[in-house]
Formats: sequence, structure tokens, C-alpha cells
Amino acid sequence: LTRVNSDKAVLCFTATYNNLALPGFNNLLRFIHQLREDFGHNRVIFYTHLVKTHDHQALEILPASFAEYVSDSVAVMEQLKFHSWETDLVRRLLAHFKTPFEPARQQKARMKFFNFFREYDRRRGTDFLATFPEYRAFYANCGLESKVPEVTPAPAGP
Repeated sequence: LTRVNSDKAVLCFTATYNNLALPGFNNLLRFIHQLREDFGHNRVIFYTHLVKTHDHQALEILPASFAEYVSDSVAVMEQLKFHSWETDLVRRLLAHFKTPFEPARQQKARMKFFNFFREYDRRRGTDFLATFPEYRAFYANCGLESKVPEVTPAPAGP
């Protein structure tokens, strides 16, 4: 984007935040900040919404250590002087790390996370861990949780 033809035009970004958004989110924030520097602070608006429809994409399945990514994003937003309401939209995401899913739901969601990306990599020839190396330990843990012991059938009756 190099120019805007109208002095009334507003750019509005809506980021849908899921558990894969954490590592690269600050790059998006810096991009938006640069647009504001170029076109005016009040002409570039930024909203953040949380994915709530798929448990395997939820923040609640991540280890608490991943909350540091969100804290860092809040600090970046404060440093770059984002609107307070924009920063508050990101700050509220921290609450999701304090209220993880109940154990059975979390295990199921982590299994789906692992199985989804394992299958995606197989079908598309991609490499989840090459793209998201920050998730290595989490992904391995999800893989362990997806190994449900096989049930041995009961012996047939007499």
C-alpha cells in the first residue's frame, strides 16, 4: 500500500486470533503501526477476535508458558501507542490461559490438534514444525496424548 486516494478513507484490520497466531502477532502489530505512521493514526483501525468454534484452535489447550507471547504483544501495543481499547482486546486473551479446558476436553482438543496437522502435513507435503518451531514441545506432547491405548476385547464367553 503506497497511497490512499481519499482523505476520509479508513483501513480496518480484523485479526482472528487462534493458538497459532502467537509467534507472528507482533510482526502484524508493527506492520499496522507503520501504516499508521504513513497514513495517520486514526485512519488505520485494528480489531482482534478470538476463534471460539474449534477446540483444537483454542488458546486454552496451550501450556501456560505461551501466555508470554500475549504479554509481549500487549507491551508492544503499549510501546507503539495503540488505542487503549485495541490493547484491551488483546489483553483479555490472557484470561484464556488462566482458565484451561477441563482435562478430558483439553486432551481431546490436543489430540485433534496433533492429528489435524499431522494429516495436513502428509496430504500437502508441508512441515508443521518447520513453520512453527516454537510449538515443538507442545506438538510432541499432543502426539503423546493422541496415543490412546488400544482396548483389548474381552474374551468370548464359555
